[in-house]
Amino acid sequence: MVAKMARTLELIEHRRKLIVCIGVRPVCDVEEPAQGTVSPIWPAWVDALRATARANVSVYSVDPTGLTQRSFVGGIGLVRLTGGELFANSNDFGPPATAIWREASSYYLLGYWPPVSSKALHSIDVKVARKDIRVRSRQVRGG
Repeated sequence: MVAKMARTLELIEHRRKLIVCIGVRPVCDVEEPAQGTVSPIWPAWVDALRATARANVSVYSVDPTGLTQRSFVGGIGLVRLTGGELFANSNDFGPPATAIWREASSYYLLGYWPPVSSKALHSIDVKVARKDIRVRSRQVRGG
């Protein structure tokens, strides 16, 4: 579903786009398949990462279970890999809404588009020298 939505948003050029998922973490922040390329969901996982990268889409997740949620320690999920953020363990939805709006409305965009024929995932490090700047970038693993 993420890949399908990202491909639809790709038609809007030169804009940062967001997918905001409101739901529990296992649904909205799908983790990288543990078995990697042998996992049956690996092709969909790579498709989602490619589509979000090409469309400049970040996935944000707001967990509505509030403070009743137990602390969850897991692997790297789709939210972090697309440059989004996970909002959980709070009963106040104001700060996540404010943060998402702020991040969507003020940004600089640096882009890299690999050749269409490329099958591998690529890693690129993004760093800035200024201390008052926050960098949010995609993190791609696997290959």
